[in-house]
Amino acid sequence: MPKFDPLAEPLPMHIQVADAIKKAIMRGDLKFRERLPLEELGKELGVSRMPVREALIRLEKEGLVVFNNRRGAEVAGITLEQVLDITNLRSMLESDALKRAKDHYEPQHFVEARSILKKASRTKDADELGDLHWQFHHCLYAPCNRPIQMEMIDTLHSNVERIFRMLWRDSGLRSNWIEDHNEILVSLEKGDLEKALVMVEDHMQVTTDRIAGFLNSQ
Repeated sequence: MPKFDPLAEPLPMHIQVADAIKKAIMRGDLKFRERLPLEELGKELGVSRMPVREALIRLEKEGLVVFNNRRGAEVAGITLEQVLDITNLRSMLESDALKRAKDHYEPQHFVEARSILKKASRTKDADELGDLHWQFHHCLYAPCNRPIQMEMIDTLHSNVERIFRMLWRDSGLRSNWIEDHNEILVSLEKGDLEKALVMVEDHMQVTTDRIAGFLNSQ
């Protein structure tokens, strides 16, 4: 099975390549600290070295790729200390986004969020669940209308989500995941921001604890 999805138009080639590599990292097809040789990636993706290099530089800024003087580019690893730092930053940024979004919700935001949870309840695929999980949170945060803040949240989330997807593949998702997220949604529909904030924080802490357990076992 190929590691990468087919490239599509009309996005600039290096963005398409970055997206394909990022998806392969998130799926676990590219492992922590796996080397990313320009020539090999270019052959697999059917492109020249230049867009591959530009893509890797882009992914370096997202914390998913590192450049090593001896080994060249490789998939970034992650430490427990980094996970805890990311969790602290996510807590601040996501709580703030939810507070700012509160006064900008329209009925379609809740309809979209509920549709995402319905899709999640019908699949057992870890990667699809990972995508839907973040789509749900993104749907609730996006009305804050802070694009730079949302980009930062997306980047931080990607760095820990790839580990959580490994856990989903190995031991499955918590059975009450859908119910918990539906309760967050209902709280926001009722205007109970404080309850929603507490639940998001609790959910983030559970995720962090599971990731910490995984990293400590390696």
